[in-house]
Amino acid sequence: GVYIGATALMAGVLAEAAYATLAVRPLLRDALHPDAPAAEGDPLTYRDLALFHLPLGATSLLLLLAQPLVTSSLARLPQPTESLAAWPVLFQMMLMARAAALALPEVVIALSRGPHTFAPLRRFSLWLSVAITAFMALLIFTPLAHFYIFTVQDMTPAVGELAQGGLLLFLLFPALATVTSWLRGLLIKARATTAVNWGMGINLLLTAAVLGAGLFLRQPGLPTAAVALNLASVAEVLYLAARTQRILPTGVALWKTTPVEAV
Repeated sequence: GVYIGATALMAGVLAEAAYATLAVRPLLRDALHPDAPAAEGDPLTYRDLALFHLPLGATSLLLLLAQPLVTSSLARLPQPTESLAAWPVLFQMMLMARAAALALPEVVIALSRGPHTFAPLRRFSLWLSVAITAFMALLIFTPLAHFYIFTVQDMTPAVGELAQGGLLLFLLFPALATVTSWLRGLLIKARATTAVNWGMGINLLLTAAVLGAGLFLRQPGLPTAAVALNLASVAEVLYLAARTQRILPTGVALWKTTPVEAV
């Protein structure tokens, strides 16, 4: 099973790399050709590239650390075996719910061109959050979750019921992740990548603190993980929102439409 899974993943990565190589050729032939007109602005230096990329690389590292932090805590909380078996399925379902928003930072970076584009991007991002929450509600409150957990994943009754019950605790989590992606896109567009890094750091620290409190108080595993991840996401959204408001043009408000945006 492990060999088949690894081979399938490698085949998918190679196929994607081959497609990307073919898809980028027109861009290399035209806009990035050595004889193409030079772009406006100062030349890009390795120092500028490093200062821009390193905070984003650190953010990715912090994001990857959150998963083992949760699993190691679940292993030490009540019902460790059942919680560890249920957690991957819960994580998969949340990932499916927020799949439509995974590329949102790239969309914001590519299409954000000033105050006149801010309101449409904000409206799209917030409506996407609403749609994702509606999808989560549909999954939770209809037989879809039961079908996926017990038929597709073929889980045992004890673990499956734990996973299905835990879903409700993550109802708003994908929407919070969507808003986070929108704010990250705005900050990256403004080259404020350090703020993105700090936001993820706050998320990770609060996650660790709540999980630590759950361990100390011997609270149930999945509810503790849900409280930790939801509170950490809210804290990150609040921090990123405050930092984003600082880099917005004068007269543009983050959460409400202003006359400047309509120009």
